Amino acid sequence: MAGEAFFALFPDSGQARRRSDRETEKTKKYLEEISFHG
Repeated sequence: MAGEAFFALFPDSGQARRRSDRETEKTKKYLEEISFHG
């Protein structure tokens, strides 16, 4: 994931971490919806 790569480049960036967490949450919701409806 791009967010993880960005976080790897900038491990000290709290903003990057928050953005990565938000992307992870979106991805989790998306996968849950797909497995639920699929």
